[in-house]
Amino acid sequence: MPYLAVQIYASRVPLAQMGLPVEASLVAAFVLLSLSTYVGGLRAPALMAIVKDIMLVTVILVAWIVYTHEIRGGWNIFLPSFIIRR
Repeated sequence: MPYLAVQIYASRVPLAQMGLPVEASLVAAFVLLSLSTYVGGLRAPALMAIVKDIMLVTVILVAWIVYTHEIRGGWNIFLPSFIIRR
């Protein structure tokens, strides 16, 4: 099923961004999707899509929090454009 292959590939990206090596994240995504498909039938890819979306949102939020903390606040993102205009 092509949809299962897309879910495995798309689940690899958030797992790799969380710090797992690429091969390990691909194996983890395959095992997670295979077990959930075995237990839940063909409804499992839809549930896996929800889990993948939650992982993706988590990675984006953590990256945003870390980035704004490193530049000492969100308004410092726009500081270079204010300096250039003056």
